[in-house]
Order: sequence, then structure tokens, then C-alpha cells
Amino acid sequence: MWKATLIGASMILAFAATGVQAQQKMALNCTTADVAKVEASTKKITNPTQKTAADRELAMAKEMMAKKDDKACVAHLSNAAAMAPM
Repeated sequence: MWKATLIGASMILAFAATGVQAQQKMALNCTTADVAKVEASTKKITNPTQKTAADRELAMAKEMMAKKDDKACVAHLSNAAAMAPM
């Protein structure tokens, strides 16, 4: 009985935590604050291939920010954030 209850409770917590993380990653805007936040997160990536890809996405986000293309900026920023541990 207790084992089933604990398993059920842990599954609920896991799904809730995943939903919160997804909301945090989706709440990015094309602002210097969000770019800095994602940039700090990409520095924590240990896989060199993944880090290079995230850095490329971050550079593209900054380029789109300079061009005032918010939609493309957010897309690239979201891609970089998805690769980084937040």
C-alpha cells in the first residue's frame, strides 16, 4: 500500500517539476536580461558539441536582437536555452 502511494506521489511530483521547467524555458523574451540568463546557463554545458551549438544559437539570438527581429531572436534563444541546464 505505502509503496504504491509513494510511487504515485513521486510520479506526480516528477510531472509537476517537468511542467514548471517547460514553462520557465518557454517564458523567454528577446531582452538583454533573458540573453544574459541563457548565456550564463550555456557556460554550464559540459558536452563540447552541445556547447558549440548552444553558443551558435545564442550568437544568432543576439544578431536577431540587434536587427529587432524579436520572433527570430526568441526562437534562437529558446533553442539555446533548451540545450542548457537551467
